[in-house]
Amino acid sequence: MKEWKTLNADTAKPAATDVEAKRVLLKTAERGKAAVFFGEYNCTMDDKSRLSIPARFREELGAEFIITRWLDGCIIVLPLDQLKRIEEILAGKGLVKTRDIRRFLYSGLAKVTPDKLGRVLVPAPLRTHAGIEKDAVVIGVGSYAEIWEPDAWLRKQQEDLADLPITETMEELDF
Repeated sequence: MKEWKTLNADTAKPAATDVEAKRVLLKTAERGKAAVFFGEYNCTMDDKSRLSIPARFREELGAEFIITRWLDGCIIVLPLDQLKRIEEILAGKGLVKTRDIRRFLYSGLAKVTPDKLGRVLVPAPLRTHAGIEKDAVVIGVGSYAEIWEPDAWLRKQQEDLADLPITETMEELDF
C-alpha cells in the first residue's frame, strides 16, 4: 500500500508532522478564498510618498497588488489577479467601446510591492487624482479597498446618506 504524504505548500517538501499537514491544508484552502476587505484606517503618507497599507489588507492582497484611479476621486486597491479579470471584461466589449475606461484605469495603474513596514509608493498622478497630500483613509469595500483623502471621504459619506435611498436599495437587494 502506497503512503500518501502531505506536501508543504511553501517548499513542496513532505510535511513533517500532522500539525504541519493541517496548517498546509488550511493555507491552501485560504488561497482559494476570495479576499474580503472591511474597516476604515487612518494613515499618513511619509515624505517619500509612501503610504502604509493596513496589515489585514496586505495579508489578503499578497506580495504584489495594483492601485489605480477609481470613481468618486479615490484610488482603488486590488489583488493582482483582479487585473486579469478586468482585462477579460474589457476585452469582451471591444477596444473602441472601452477605450475611455482603459485610459482611465491603465494610465494611472501601478503594480506595487509593500516594503518591510507595509508601505507602498503612491505615484504622483494617483495622489493628484485623489487629492491626497499627507493624510489618507484606507477603507475596505468587500472585494477591494479604496484610498481617500479624509475630507473627501467624509463628504462622500454625507452625500451618500443624504442622496441615496439606502433603505430602498437594500430592500431591492433582498437584505
